Formats: sequence, C-alpha cells, structure tokens
Amino acid sequence: MDRTFEERLAEIQSKMILACMDYADNRAERVYIYASREGRCTSAHFFFKVNGRVVDRNEPGEGYDVSEDRQSACLGKLRACIREADHVCKEYGKDMPTEMKIVYNAENDKTDIAYRYDLVYSNKRNKSDCDVAEEWFEEMQKA
Repeated sequence: MDRTFEERLAEIQSKMILACMDYADNRAERVYIYASREGRCTSAHFFFKVNGRVVDRNEPGEGYDVSEDRQSACLGKLRACIREADHVCKEYGKDMPTEMKIVYNAENDKTDIAYRYDLVYSNKRNKSDCDVAEEWFEEMQKA
C-alpha cells in the first residue's frame, strides 16, 4: 500500500528527532528542532531540555560529546531531511513549510509541530535563520 503524504512527512520528521536523540545519547527530556526552507536556503538548528533546563546543543551536560564533528553530522542529517521533505511536498503538489518547529517530548513520546508557510526572515533586512532559532531558544528557556 502506498504511503500518504502525511505518513511520508511524519517519517522524515521522525528521522530528524532520531538524529537529535542520538546526538544527545537518548538522555534528553525534550528535543527542539528548528527547520527552515526559504528560497534556496535550507537551515536547521536544535537544542534540548536536559535535567529540567533548556540548553543549546553545545552544552547538554556532562558526558556528552558535543564536538564540532558531531554537531556538523547532526545538522547535515537535519538539512538532508528538510531537502527530502521539500522533495516529498513537490511530489504531492503541496507547499513546503518555510518553517517547522518540532518539539519531541521523550518523557511521553509525544511530538508537537508548528508549521509556517509565509516568509519568516528572508524578507527582513536584519534577520536571519539563526536569529529566529535563537529567539525560539530563548523563549523556550523562559517557558
């Protein structure tokens, strides 16, 4: 039986979550993934909730390998997934989200995803994908 668009997109998002959970040695309470595709720019960022604190990918806690090689490998997997999602959207005649904010709660195995389809940063002079991801990181730290 052929998979639906929703099933294929969910598979891709699951691969993104698995890549981040692997990076965190499956010890994160939550994974936050910012995925963006505006024009020809494909961007990904990720951070975690560990021991009750929201922390950036380079500071999840003692005993984590946060080397640049591991970070680059995880980011590469995320960007490949975003490109795959774009391909699936085109295949099904659907619009590719310009932004996906994925929150995976490992404690209850639930995923929340927020999509945007309008331009988020590429139409703003002093705003980048990094700025948007940093704003979300700071918002989650305060939550």
